[in-house]
Amino acid sequence: MKKLIRKIFFIFILVSFFRLLAVSTCVSQHGFECGFIDSSGSFSSSIFDNQFTGLTKPIRTDLSGDTSSPSSAVFPVIIVFVQFLGDNDDWQWPAGQPPLYLDSIIAETKSYNSDWWDAYDENTEQFSDYWLEVSRGKFHVTGKAFSVVLDKNANGYASDHEINIEIWRKLHEEIVDWRPYDRWRDTLINGQMKFYYEQDGYVDMIYKVHKNNDGPLWDERGYAHLTQYRWDFSYVLVDTANQINIGNGFRGKGSGVTVSFSSRKFHNMLALQHEHGHCFYADGHITYGKVSYGPGGDGWSSHFFPVKTKNG
Repeated sequence: MKKLIRKIFFIFILVSFFRLLAVSTCVSQHGFECGFIDSSGSFSSSIFDNQFTGLTKPIRTDLSGDTSSPSSAVFPVIIVFVQFLGDNDDWQWPAGQPPLYLDSIIAETKSYNSDWWDAYDENTEQFSDYWLEVSRGKFHVTGKAFSVVLDKNANGYASDHEINIEIWRKLHEEIVDWRPYDRWRDTLINGQMKFYYEQDGYVDMIYKVHKNNDGPLWDERGYAHLTQYRWDFSYVLVDTANQINIGNGFRGKGSGVTVSFSSRKFHNMLALQHEHGHCFYADGHITYGKVSYGPGGDGWSSHFFPVKTKNG
């Protein structure tokens, strides 16, 4: 019996190793390079505090400050797939068209299924499913995916700011009221960041996915901000009626992350999980977990995230 158990355990370790190797190799071969400088071991120092609830974004939606949030609480995400005019064709992301997986990547409404491992569809609501499972039922992510085809080719733009302005303008044609994407307010209290389920006038999170890294885009394939400067404290007013802005940087009301290296669903999902992970607990790269150097080595069922965020 002991020999059988050891054999099963060995097979499990072997399968896990090759699965991890395949994921890391697959993404690295497609040129993923995160723009955060590798600083192994660079956690937020406050992560080891029992009151830690996130670095720049909340790691759970069941708490508002130190009390329970409303049962309807979610963390909203806008996912926008962007291509330049004339970008190459791809079978998963045709030229001039949305990706084929546009409507199968995130849940638009919250699930109240108490079985967190089965609350969202792993095939059609993958981001919602991933974040709820890895947080052990404490982080509900919902949102909507959009597609934007820019008016000019890559060489027609002078800066990523110019590109972003056009993206937000085109998004505004579909999102008239931005309030559903502004749900959380961060406040620094006694050196500890607290997150409250209240509006603060800034969009909470945008996953900005460029089909190609070209033109004035930063020569890094992923970063936890919306322009190439992590300390970019500028913002753009996108909803004049409700005074809601999009912040460009990492800190200081930043509103999103950027990846720009692939048309493929699998690659973009791994990279976006990595970049969002920086907002949770790591201003830099660490040895293990979703924010290790590269795409994030730990796979779908990693225990690293829930343990470090007090959800395990």
